[in-house]
Amino acid sequence: EFLLLPEKSLLSRFGRETLQVYQQARWGDARPWKRFFPQEKFLESFDLQQEGVVQGSESWEEFLFPLKALLDRCACRLRARFEKVVRYELRLVMERYQSTQKCEHEHIWKQDFLVPQKSARNMLRLLKDGWSSHFQRHPLEAPVTRLELEILETVPDVLAQRAFFDRDSENQEAWEQLWSRMTGKLGEKQVFFGVEENRHRPENAWKKGVTKEALPRLDATVLEPEEMGLPRRPTRLLRTPELLVWSQGAFYRFEGLPKFWKILEWVGPERLQGEWWHAEQFARDYYRVWTTTQQELWIYKDLESEAFYLQGFFD
Repeated sequence: EFLLLPEKSLLSRFGRETLQVYQQARWGDARPWKRFFPQEKFLESFDLQQEGVVQGSESWEEFLFPLKALLDRCACRLRARFEKVVRYELRLVMERYQSTQKCEHEHIWKQDFLVPQKSARNMLRLLKDGWSSHFQRHPLEAPVTRLELEILETVPDVLAQRAFFDRDSENQEAWEQLWSRMTGKLGEKQVFFGVEENRHRPENAWKKGVTKEALPRLDATVLEPEEMGLPRRPTRLLRTPELLVWSQGAFYRFEGLPKFWKILEWVGPERLQGEWWHAEQFARDYYRVWTTTQQELWIYKDLESEAFYLQGFFD
């Protein structure tokens, strides 16, 4: 019944939208469609059985060679596009047996690079570090017959001329590679850098930094704290200070090993106090303490309770 209405009366009676619906229903839509660009898929695959490399493998170490071939192909494509990879997904397609129908048909491994990569050698090394611990916890349930590597995210590769007499850039690149390897092997949440916080209390004077901006820069000249007029701080700081008991020339602890330290020498005190604007203000006297076991401790005495606490270790 709608199509039987006169076309000339639709605009005045129902408006422009109704007229467009009428024309599309009766004559079809003559308006050109917007240009559609399908998303490019950066995918490389390797059929283990077809290539005759591995006839169905259940050990991840056995298909590192075909995986190197996949990474080489991706590295060539990245180099041609002047790009680096940030995130990728590796799918291990497994064989379907009657006894393994309940298991997953694909084993998916995703990895994010905190430092973008373009070298197949570096990507394979980072992947091996992560796999060594991953497959111990999640072993393969069936033989792998196919590998699929998909690049999910890339960034432009900024080309810069190498400075022959400046090693800072090489040292910084090596440091970033080490950071990527540790995060790939231990996990992103397990590796972090200490970022300074403007707090007086030592245990609150830093926070975890896991972004690329938190990566320390390697400078050619590094000054010691004494050269800057600052007291030295321990390399290991406890999350929460540990209560100690002082008795007969030794500090005794309630947890951990060793159970006690015999003291050779004290240096201090260095008084830290403040943060009266917080709920818990503090006042402490800090000491550098040398023990008979050649350990150097950072211990403080709480001026309110007069109890001793272990704050950190000098390595």
